Amino acid sequence: MNQAEALLPVRGRRMAEAVIEQLVALIQQGRLRPGDRLPAERELARELGVSRAVVREALVYLQQAGLVRTRQGSGTYVADALGATGSLAAPPPEAQQDLVWLFELRMGVEGEAAALAAQRAGRRDRKRLAAALERLTAEVEAGRLGVEADFDFHLAVAAASGNPYLVRSLNVMTDLLVRSVTVSRARSLAVPGLPAAVVGEHRAVYERIAAGDAQGARQAMRDHLQAALRRLLAPAEDTGQVKG
Repeated sequence: MNQAEALLPVRGRRMAEAVIEQLVALIQQGRLRPGDRLPAERELARELGVSRAVVREALVYLQQAGLVRTRQGSGTYVADALGATGSLAAPPPEAQQDLVWLFELRMGVEGEAAALAAQRAGRRDRKRLAAALERLTAEVEAGRLGVEADFDFHLAVAAASGNPYLVRSLNVMTDLLVRSVTVSRARSLAVPGLPAAVVGEHRAVYERIAAGDAQGARQAMRDHLQAALRRLLAPAEDTGQVKG
């Protein structure tokens, strides 16, 4: 079967995300099976209507998510771990330590931001949080990554803290955060039922902030980030057993 027949030209939105979504969908549908070689970058770029640079970016994210493997001089293949067990391979070892460091930082910064938001959020802040959560829910229900909505939610939590330095901290880390969120969401998208669970984690943070529960909001944010890190580092073998 020519896998490229199932690909649709990408227009608008963040193009690498749209490429990821289509390739993950082909994996889920069984049109790309474990061990299958993906079409060449040039062919993917032509079928999707994007540049080879966009395709390359998407493949890097998929590799970091453990969904594909690149073999030097041979091409890119669907990870063998995506077998009958439905398991996902862990990301490459070189990416794992950076993820641990980044999430340790995020748990400290964003956990406190959530606690302060619960104490200080006004009506406008809660409305912004609810809107971001609604967008994320809609993206997930449509089978999309929802990276921008996810990031907007976390930025809205920082803004609701009333501390401009917390907002500035997230803005400084934008590239790192978007990268980690994209990898995390690509990995989640490949496991049926997991994207909805991730939305539930965000909803728990929102509800604790809206309730004015500082300790609960801090814990809900830390729980979410710890679960996200576990999903990134460890194989997710049984979709019914995935934690978080």
